[in-house]
Amino acid sequence: MSKILQWLLFTVAFAIGLSGFAINATSLNSGRHDITVEILGGKHFMTSKLQGIMAAPNQSEIKAKVLHIEQSKEFQDKWYLELEILESKNITGGNFAQTGDKVKAFTIQSSPNFSTNNIITAQAEFLGDAHGGFFRLNNIQVVKE
Repeated sequence: MSKILQWLLFTVAFAIGLSGFAINATSLNSGRHDITVEILGGKHFMTSKLQGIMAAPNQSEIKAKVLHIEQSKEFQDKWYLELEILESKNITGGNFAQTGDKVKAFTIQSSPNFSTNNIITAQAEFLGDAHGGFFRLNNIQVVKE
């Protein structure tokens, strides 16, 4: 199978997957580059098959209220947060930060420059799947009121 046809089939399968069907694409033979695409529809398949599908690369600019902050027990520079999204602007990919949502997040820094009840802005990337995940925050700034 030509590379172009293979790419076209995979793209179509991906587009169908985005529309709500689960996709299972596997190689037929490790020595060849043919693929088989299995499209599974229906509510039963959706709940079990979508579990492993990850969010595509995405980036949003958010403004949020810090509801809770806790240092990781495993990594001294990792901080877990609970946030209430006040504003969200999509930069790239899907926008998983919706105004009014309470979400889980984390950031990597030696000591955060914010605390509970602060309003912050940050670049946020959702890491997860259809069943949940975390926002990874970068460039966090405290909003001066």
